[in-house]
Amino acid sequence: MGAEQKLASFFKLNDTTWQQHANPWSIWTRFIILPLLTLAIWSREWIGIYCWIPIVLILVWTWINPRAFGKPKTNRHWSSKSVMGERVYLLLLAYPFIFMVCINFICGLLLLVY
Repeated sequence: MGAEQKLASFFKLNDTTWQQHANPWSIWTRFIILPLLTLAIWSREWIGIYCWIPIVLILVWTWINPRAFGKPKTNRHWSSKSVMGERVYLLLLAYPFIFMVCINFICGLLLLVY
């Protein structure tokens, strides 16, 4: 099991949770996670051991976020499509490596033709 699959299994996303995660509000609120986490880690010089409070809160929000919003009305938004693409990517990781190489080669050929 690769790192991506271990991380995905930590979030325990099922069909309903993937749909909720496809909500644009879920995507837009996840954009702030990395800057806040960076600031919290960087702030250890200022607030010392208390930097763990925002770090833990941010990590909890990272886990809650896919479940915090309802299903989107439509999956036509770019953010919904990106979440569904992430799901497809994680499902493809279960296939052998040579399969992925072939898919990438075929997609590259199709891009040249297109």
